[in-house]
Amino acid sequence: MITLSSWLTEWQKNSDNFRLRLNNLFEDWNRTNNSLEDLNGKINILREEVKTMKDNETEANRQLVQARDEKDAALSTTQRQARGDAPPLWRIIAQPRGGTPQKLYRRYVASTAESTGGFRPHQQRT
Repeated sequence: MITLSSWLTEWQKNSDNFRLRLNNLFEDWNRTNNSLEDLNGKINILREEVKTMKDNETEANRQLVQARDEKDAALSTTQRQARGDAPPLWRIIAQPRGGTPQKLYRRYVASTAESTGGFRPHQQRT
């Protein structure tokens, strides 16, 4: 190894060897710098890949939670229907077309009275 204080004497003793030695050091320096730049480029690429993978993981987790919520909602509906918490079939069918059974009965009585010329079934007085 050449120190700052001894470089001049080294050069004066054997200038060709000294120049060759400096050229080799320079080439080693350039190879090392190029290698470091390549490795830094690879590190940056790997960082981007890790970021992309994290984003993909986040999206996959979001989709998993959404699918789980949809499954739980469907299961809950199915369980309610199995327990009988669902509205009765007559309510589903009759409600949109005319209301409650009492309203349907009153309409039936009124339409029967009209078609029979005023005949009304016996009604209780309240």
